[in-house]
Amino acid sequence: MTTALAQRQDLLPDASKLKTMMELAGQLVQSGLLPSAIKSPAAALAIIQKGQELGIPPMYALSNIGIINGKPVVGAEVMLAMIYRDHGDQAMQFQETSAERCVVVYKRKNWTQAKQFAWTIEEAKQAGLTGKGGPWSQYPPAMLRARCISAVARAAFPDSIGGMYTPEELGAEVTVTAEGEIEVIQPTTPVVTIVPNADDIDLEPVTDRRKTLTEQLRRGIAAAKKLGADVEDVDPTGLSDDEIHETVTALAEMVRNIKREMAKQADAEAF
Repeated sequence: MTTALAQRQDLLPDASKLKTMMELAGQLVQSGLLPSAIKSPAAALAIIQKGQELGIPPMYALSNIGIINGKPVVGAEVMLAMIYRDHGDQAMQFQETSAERCVVVYKRKNWTQAKQFAWTIEEAKQAGLTGKGGPWSQYPPAMLRARCISAVARAAFPDSIGGMYTPEELGAEVTVTAEGEIEVIQPTTPVVTIVPNADDIDLEPVTDRRKTLTEQLRRGIAAAKKLGADVEDVDPTGLSDDEIHETVTALAEMVRNIKREMAKQADAEAF
């Protein structure tokens, strides 16, 4: 189950490479050519790094990876592309795609037999998705395909998608284009944002969002320094809440990468 991960290098960049990446991120943000949701070099850097882990080039990552509630997301078509890249064109095939249900047959390249998965409009109704109107009512075939792809991707191809979700799974408002692709209209933003899975930052919920973000920033920098990262203190005074949140997200990603690399080194030394 780790073939695709073994093919890609997800090492934490050294100081020289990190500096180059930060300079590139700053220039790209200033260019105005990035999606409007990417407002700071720190946010761009986090997305570039996530793309590197997934084997996605920087510009493709910046165009296709988003952040919803602190979690990286991609469209279902990007998940499918990563699966095809790692497991071949026969990895996932659509047997049926209609307004009533989507049926796919999927197979990892080292499996001897394929498996089948289906998502139906009845299941969508039971989950309370169709009652909201919007794309589930207007474009059920596209939404059913997206759910099928993301569900199978997490169940059978987790090494390819690297823990990613689709935007609509995390509550983003989406629409379907004329080409059948799902696009984000406006991501949902919680009042208090806690970086998920960043146990090293160890936060307790605070009612004031600014105080919460500032504390996350302080603890995020401390966690990174504790693990030996060369990071500087950041004064949040001149930063907006979104910029602080993006910096914290980048720090949390850095901490996870360092710990992952430390674990890999420890495993190598054990042998």
